[in-house]
Amino acid sequence: MWVELLSLVELAMPSAAWGWRVLAFILVRTAELFFIQRYTLVSAQDVSAQFLKWAPRIRLLIDLTFVVAITALLPRPWLIGVSILAFFAQVGLVSYYQYFRRPLSALALYHWREGSKASGHRFPASPRIPLLILGAALAVKVGLLATLPADSGLNPPAWWVIGLSAAAIYAALIVAAGYIDPLDKILTTRGIGRLGLIRGYLFTWLAEFYYLGANEVLESAMRQRQIVSDQLTPLETAIPVRRQLIIIQAESLDFNVIGYQANGCEVTPFLNRLWDKSLRYRIAAARYIGSADADFVMLNGVMPSMHIVTYNIPNYPYSDTLPQFLSQHGYETSIYHGNTGNFYNRRSAFERMGFSNICFEEEMVLEQHLPQISWGIEDRHVLQLSRDALSRSIGPTCHVIITLSTHTPYTLVSGEGRNRDIYPKPQSMAQNYLNSMRYLDNELRNYVDSLEASTVVIFSDHPADLAVSPEFKPDYQGSREFVPCLIYDTEFDLGGMQRTRHGLADDGQLTLLDISTYLRTQIANGQAGKSLVATPVGESQPNLHDA
Repeated sequence: MWVELLSLVELAMPSAAWGWRVLAFILVRTAELFFIQRYTLVSAQDVSAQFLKWAPRIRLLIDLTFVVAITALLPRPWLIGVSILAFFAQVGLVSYYQYFRRPLSALALYHWREGSKASGHRFPASPRIPLLILGAALAVKVGLLATLPADSGLNPPAWWVIGLSAAAIYAALIVAAGYIDPLDKILTTRGIGRLGLIRGYLFTWLAEFYYLGANEVLESAMRQRQIVSDQLTPLETAIPVRRQLIIIQAESLDFNVIGYQANGCEVTPFLNRLWDKSLRYRIAAARYIGSADADFVMLNGVMPSMHIVTYNIPNYPYSDTLPQFLSQHGYETSIYHGNTGNFYNRRSAFERMGFSNICFEEEMVLEQHLPQISWGIEDRHVLQLSRDALSRSIGPTCHVIITLSTHTPYTLVSGEGRNRDIYPKPQSMAQNYLNSMRYLDNELRNYVDSLEASTVVIFSDHPADLAVSPEFKPDYQGSREFVPCLIYDTEFDLGGMQRTRHGLADDGQLTLLDISTYLRTQIANGQAGKSLVATPVGESQPNLHDA
């Protein structure tokens, strides 16, 4: 059999100069495809040792037969075009994985709004090594194809037989992979990473569209709404919620940056002070599909879809949202975000949640005439807008603020003296990140110190980009991410009264859903706006609901 196969190959590629170039192209393309999959297709589900051993080997055969088939069946100009397109696709897969720490979902790609908006800011921040490797592989592939001898002595029928045979083996391997690891498991227990381990991206993405159409995604998201988590309320100190409730989602604020020093300076001196005086927690980041998951969980008090950004699900029911809940307790609710309303399709979702006032970049430019930076409205202007509105408020008021100026690559605010307090001439992404955190800290100080009696909740959507390592180490444990969350009272030192100060508060068990549930309980049971008299250190602490 092997002799016959070798004879067939010799008939297809009688020219040695032509043959070794084609074989080299096949090997480079297969290796590139296999290792991109290996790097990005990380399973969030447990995988048996036996499956982990054999699945990559089956995937390697699938990759090899796929590459052989397209090499044999496509003309040379098409192969060059496919190679160029593959380069950009693979850069996208690597960049997405490095940012979100999970493989790219086809549904997330199809519905994604952040990608088209943020790609110009994200691409330069991608680590250089993967880009260099992929760029070198592209140059090699194009060079091999471009230098193929004009007279290859190619036997077209034999080469077509090889291509069609490889395609048949590819199809058989895909069927076998489906038998070993059924694609319909995507409906229940297995995600993109788990299903992709044995077959790569293509058929896993097709399974998403086939099994997770609009109805299936909605049904899955509805099941997510049934998840309840309230680890904090039974153990934590009860607190009142003030007449002014401020909820701030701080972009890229990493747990490890709290208390961190760089270049002889505290990076976040204001947040360090708040950290001591607040109920403070290290929580698992709510970034399951994208960073919008964080504000979704806080505003809805339920878990998001695990397939696409929930804001993009048609007919998703926004019931018992935080704005609706607060309105029942006399609060007027406003939300401020310096990006556009179509960013993650937030505008439509926020309208359905029941916010009294919604202010995105469009309103800030057209109505407030605020200046724009390269990506939206700078945080200092957004915070000032909220501060001005609070000064005019009379009854109970809640402002939700989503910041953006500290988004990757941490160079969105470049003015001297505004984000270069730590490193006047930053030389790395980590130094830009630390400068950005000082900028955020300064703006939060200006904002919070100006507040009247208020309850302030500050949390983050996700930690720093891993590309800042090793100069600064973000708070990751494998694929898990951790961020800070604090609840601060402008009139009372809550730090000394926290019952979960150590253990539950810092071991990473808590989620943003726990925080959201706890906050709602305090709103429902507390007495908003009452002044408290601080208890001296060492004396018994009162129950704040009785104060």
